[in-house]
Amino acid sequence: DRQLIFSGMTLFAILGQLCIPVGYVHSSMPFYFSLWVLPTYYIITTLWFRYWNTTVPIAYSTLVCLSSVTATIADTYEHSIIVRAYNDESRAINALSGTVSDYLRLTVSRNILEGWFMARLEVLWNFCTTFVVLFAIVNP
Repeated sequence: DRQLIFSGMTLFAILGQLCIPVGYVHSSMPFYFSLWVLPTYYIITTLWFRYWNTTVPIAYSTLVCLSSVTATIADTYEHSIIVRAYNDESRAINALSGTVSDYLRLTVSRNILEGWFMARLEVLWNFCTTFVVLFAIVNP
């Protein structure tokens, strides 16, 4: 799956961008600094796993809804003569609008969840960075 590959590549890029500078900071600072930052790392890790455990079912549900939308469109297209003959347009429109509505709700939910997660992660990471800078200023 292409999205899984891109997610994995993004994860490795983020880890590479974070782990190298964080490792450098922890190697140059005193040991007790690393102990002070552990709660922040724990919160970020917990937040990451909760986000991941929530997005996996949403992604699965999105694929199921997209499949349902495709099946509804294909069914209406294949049986368009029957739909017109029995004057069944309202049922076809209601079925399509319901499946599209479910798909859009899941897509919007995923986007809102991603925005919420990124905002929280940014705040926590900025807090940690500010703490590092203040610690470096106080302890030359």
